[in-house]
Parts: sequence; structure tokens; C-alpha cells
Amino acid sequence: MREQKILNSVVILVVIVSFSASLWVSWLRAPHGAKSGSTAQMSQSVKMSQSVGHPGDPSSSISSSQLVATGHSFYTQACSSCHGNNAQGGYGPNLHGLNLSNTRVATVIKNGITGKMPAFGDKYNAAQQQALVAYVQPLNKKT
Repeated sequence: MREQKILNSVVILVVIVSFSASLWVSWLRAPHGAKSGSTAQMSQSVKMSQSVGHPGDPSSSISSSQLVATGHSFYTQACSSCHGNNAQGGYGPNLHGLNLSNTRVATVIKNGITGKMPAFGDKYNAAQQQALVAYVQPLNKKT
């Protein structure tokens, strides 16, 4: 009886470790940041994002639609492998209808969620993170 309990515990542990390892391998193999996309596309996105102001701010160097387009480019490079091409979910949650504030979205992008989502604060500068927020935020609103 005791041997059976130990065997069951070992099997459960092996399953958990295998699952965790497969998630890490999937995440490591997925395109993140500059590892994916063409160099020209990345260069254009970086150029645009370095001059980003606040959406709707007349002093912004680019329009809100350009900001969203830049955010989409970064989303495709860093987020779609987990959240899906259309943010419909996959390994990560569906981003449609979450109804989170811009501040919360920005915080999650910057700091990640421990054990669930990597942080992108070191990968993308503040303007690039703002572009990601501009892309994600309209999806985030409940309809």
C-alpha cells in the first residue's frame, strides 16, 4: 500500500516536471523581440517607437493609428506566440474583453506575471511598451 502511494507520488511529480519543462522549451523556442521578424520591419518599428508620445497628444511624432500599428508589430514579435495571432488566447489568456486599465496593461507588459508571463521591461523601452498598450487596449474593452 505504501509503495503504491510512493509510486503514485513519483508519477505525479514526473508529469509536473515534464509539463513545466515543455512549457519552458516552448517559450524559449517562440519568437521574442528581435529574434523574429525581418530586420527592416524591426528597424522601422524601433524608429517609430522611439519617437512615440501619448496617443491623441498633438505633440506626438506619430499618430494614434501609427502607434497602434507599431504596437501590433511588437505584439506579433513578442506576444502572439502565447496569446495568439489575434490575441484570442493560447498558452496565455485571451486578451479580448479583460477590461483592464492602461496602467494595469502597462504594468503587466513591463513586469510580467510571476510564473505566468515573462517581463518585457528590459526588452522594450517605455515608448515601445506604450505602443504595445495602444495595440492591446482596444481589444481589452468589454463590449
